[in-house]
Amino acid sequence: LLAGLLGFDPESVEILGEQPATFNDSCLGIHIAEVACAQLRTAGTVISLQAGEQQYVFHSALNPPAPVLAQAAGFSTSTPTLTWSRQGGREPVCDDLLLYLNGWAVQYSCQGTTGRAPGVLSLTPAQQRQLLLWTLAYRPFDYRAASLDGVSESLIFFGLGKADPSFEEEKEIAEFAAQVLQPPATPVPTLPQATP
Repeated sequence: LLAGLLGFDPESVEILGEQPATFNDSCLGIHIAEVACAQLRTAGTVISLQAGEQQYVFHSALNPPAPVLAQAAGFSTSTPTLTWSRQGGREPVCDDLLLYLNGWAVQYSCQGTTGRAPGVLSLTPAQQRQLLLWTLAYRPFDYRAASLDGVSESLIFFGLGKADPSFEEEKEIAEFAAQVLQPPATPVPTLPQATP
């Protein structure tokens, strides 16, 4: 899974450790905004890996095994790596989006109401891979833009890398976020209960 996300040869990924764990909920200790977790103790495994210069930690239930990225280069995947929003326009829009390295996205629409229930969606494997690669490559940055139709767009990116993205690369990341957004937002799901 990690080799696929990073585009590495699987043989180059080193297993640093694999420890049994009991998680306090069905989210395996990986919590994101607005996702309810069943309060059910869940038997699982914590797996530590090394790929290149970075270390990664996955959490997985035992049954069925389904590893979820919990940390990348010391960064908790419970924290959004990308926060994007757009507002205004001739036909007013008001959207917010949080993207997480563990493959989840949370979207909000505040058009016509305040506090509308957010929607939760899964990133595709290709989207998760791209988000991880950008996060590992670039430093944190803020991006702001406005279009001729009056829509303003902002992006806050929490990168872990050493390179400063060009304006075109910042714009590409903002366009990526806009493509993830799915109208209308669906109700917040409860993650399935894990087998103890």
